[in-house]
Amino acid sequence: MGLAALAAATLGACSGLPWGGGLGSDPPAPVAPVPNGLVVVVGPEAVAVAALDAAGALEAAFPQGLELEGSVQVPMPQWGDGVEATLAWADGQVTPREAELVAGPSGLELGIALDAQPLYVTVQKSTGGVCAFGLTVTSLALDVVIGFSADKMGQVKAKAAGAATAHLEAPYLTHDGCWFAGDAKVEAALMAAMAQRVAEDLEPLIVPKLVTLLPQGLGLNLTMQVGARLADGALGEGEALMVVRPPELAGSGWMQLVGEQLVVPFAVDIGAARHPCAPDVPLPAASGRPIPKTEPQRAAWLVSVDVLRRGLAALWAAGGLCGDRATAGMTLAADELATAWPALSRLPAGARLHARLWPEEAPDVTAGAGVEGPELTLKSGRVAVEVYATLDDTQVRLATVRGEVEVTSALRVDPDGTVRLQPLDVRLTAAGAEPGLLGAPDEAFAAAFVPALATQLTDTLPLLVLPPAAADGEVTTARVEGGYLVLEQ
Repeated sequence: MGLAALAAATLGACSGLPWGGGLGSDPPAPVAPVPNGLVVVVGPEAVAVAALDAAGALEAAFPQGLELEGSVQVPMPQWGDGVEATLAWADGQVTPREAELVAGPSGLELGIALDAQPLYVTVQKSTGGVCAFGLTVTSLALDVVIGFSADKMGQVKAKAAGAATAHLEAPYLTHDGCWFAGDAKVEAALMAAMAQRVAEDLEPLIVPKLVTLLPQGLGLNLTMQVGARLADGALGEGEALMVVRPPELAGSGWMQLVGEQLVVPFAVDIGAARHPCAPDVPLPAASGRPIPKTEPQRAAWLVSVDVLRRGLAALWAAGGLCGDRATAGMTLAADELATAWPALSRLPAGARLHARLWPEEAPDVTAGAGVEGPELTLKSGRVAVEVYATLDDTQVRLATVRGEVEVTSALRVDPDGTVRLQPLDVRLTAAGAEPGLLGAPDEAFAAAFVPALATQLTDTLPLLVLPPAAADGEVTTARVEGGYLVLEQ
């Protein structure tokens, strides 16, 4: 999630975010959540895949099928005032065959088709008279509307929103001597009552096994918290935290069906305890935005640009960009920069330069439409860059340069759902240098060294790590719309 560099710098990893890990037994209180900070849009293909998974789970749970027996009383006023018929059946069996999820007028509808063996049914009239008939059906259909909510730990839960309904597909009755033989209305009333009783008996056995799979199957099991304390001994410490969870009032109107798409917003809360290396500046404010319309066939993820801005600022405020925490392992060849700073030729052959950063102003990020897709511009604010080389196993500061950098980048989405920046243009506004071992370089060195370092840094750290479902297909469309970065499959 954004900014994935928050996880990269504070946790030392750029992937493997704990999506779906929940908030633990003592969830953090919201600080300044970004409403609709992350929006998941589930398309019809993802719904169909979730239905296939549900069908497989049913077959695994009931390999031998389920026994079918029961009885129901049915008012039959056409036989006289107060007359009832009691239907009873036993020794039946049904076997789950398939499951279907569709966006219906009342919500996400789960349909389960079951194969049924022929049944022997008895009918007893309350005023006297008993008969029996054989019943054969093409299948038994069980339908239930699914609702979603969030528990106290922020986990998404699915459950049946109301009672299940059922109907018998193409019922065929064979009987001899029943007084209602050939009366289509009576037979339909008896079959409807029997189907509803069967639904009442089967729902608690079947539906709970399926609804527990749906949040994960639909890519909605996303609640998590991620963060770390950054301690630097006597220099002090900072802390950054990001929480993704359903809105506080995740009731019946939380998720919405728009056409064939299920639109599911999450709040993203990002905070920081300031590290002494960062000036005491408040994080950028964020507010809820209207959700742009998107119609993916599989799925889409909409990330508010406010989340990116606040995430980058939190990373900075917690000390994630101070020293060599962000630049560890990044080096540049001294001999390739000697033209810009001739003093570098005094270093041993093969010397490598590395940097420590000391941001003096908060960084920021903006997003907009580029020529070939969305472009993001990272603005460093004023930053001091200490240039080091390792001489005789000792890190020696060669000089310090100051300036402000703007990096405009396109986006690249890896197969695992990691969104990376591809630098297109780097602009530096230099603001002087301080001498070190090799004196103070002029602006030509800063103009060569700082953009090269910024490009390496931007290209290395990911912008976003999308939820696991993003690895199930290729992101084919990316755009910026309404203050959101929109990524569609």
